[in-house]
Amino acid sequence: MVLEMLYSKFKDKWIVELLFDDLLMWTNWIRDKRIELPAGLVVLGSDNVAPGQSDHHQCTKTAVIWESGLDNSPLYDDTEVNWDYPPRHAGVPVGTSCRFHFYDAGMTGLYLSMLDSLSNLAAEIDRPADASELRARHTKTAAALNTWLWNETMGIYANRRSRGDNGTSARVSPFNFHPMISGAASEEQAREMATRWLLSDDGFCLTAANDEPTGRGRGPETNRTACGGGCDVRAGMDAAQPAKQVAAPKSHTTAAECCAACKALAACEVFVLSGQPKGGVYENCWLLADVGEMHANPERTLGCVRGSEPSNKGSAKMGCKFGVPSIAHSQFGYTDQSYWRGRTWGPMNMLVYRGLAHPKYQGVAEVQTARKRLATASKRLLLGEWQRHHHVHEVSSPDLPVHARR
Repeated sequence: MVLEMLYSKFKDKWIVELLFDDLLMWTNWIRDKRIELPAGLVVLGSDNVAPGQSDHHQCTKTAVIWESGLDNSPLYDDTEVNWDYPPRHAGVPVGTSCRFHFYDAGMTGLYLSMLDSLSNLAAEIDRPADASELRARHTKTAAALNTWLWNETMGIYANRRSRGDNGTSARVSPFNFHPMISGAASEEQAREMATRWLLSDDGFCLTAANDEPTGRGRGPETNRTACGGGCDVRAGMDAAQPAKQVAAPKSHTTAAECCAACKALAACEVFVLSGQPKGGVYENCWLLADVGEMHANPERTLGCVRGSEPSNKGSAKMGCKFGVPSIAHSQFGYTDQSYWRGRTWGPMNMLVYRGLAHPKYQGVAEVQTARKRLATASKRLLLGEWQRHHHVHEVSSPDLPVHARR
């Protein structure tokens, strides 16, 4: 995928010719080592190599999960996948591929994107036989994916056991959208996934709150009206701490209007206002990590803003506003907010965006709405950290525009 992106921009054939055979070898290794019958779809695995060639994790459940890159994802909890091998690799013959017998929609989607990109690049460097074989492999695998993993009830591609009862996993992460990257999903399937999962607060929260801002200012929340003064932003948020009036920043909206707006929403969202006002308007405001930070930084100028309706998922802090979380907002694991259990990752956002941007879906309004909102949410997340701290983090909170660990 990345090589195709580079070639489409710079048109340098030499780098395609240099890397093509290595990438083809890697794609063929997946075909030979990670495709499981009868469906012919990708499963995760770990090969038991000879002593000294790897660490002690090979052919363990941990190693298999690590192959996905989603170290502690709810997708691979014990309730979702079975482990059919000894707890350690002892007694497993060298060369054995220890696998999850679990067809993986996300990994199959990535494999399809590799086949798609390599077939396109093969045509560019005059490798017609490779282009034809890769395209045929993509067509066959995509057909199997749609037969085995598209779940009409859920409205998305769902992971499924490859043995026994062939049970379906109800867990949904951004990986479940990967079939869109190479256009394997139909337009109707893409519409269904966007509507039921991406544009839903129960799913990945690309709701109207992530429409491109139209108001004044440069911060990530410029479509919200800053206010302060008589509105007690602490009231009702932390019963253990006494309510306290806050200083009124200069603003184009009165404190009375602020309180009316907050009462209309039955909640105040609390922000730190930073920088000097320009034209009477504070241009940057940052959502506080939690009420504890507010108490720890009483010298900050505080104000409440009229924003979107507060989320009813988990707690008031679980707003799910800044990019797609690593598990659906309403599902088990989201409120853990630990690594791949609910946090937001830049690469995940990028891969979902690549799927939404596929030319096949240009005419699907719901997909294009999700694409634009994902771009806005991702920009808010990136600028929220960069403008405040000049940081770019590996992992971030889906409900805060600043890095926070819980």
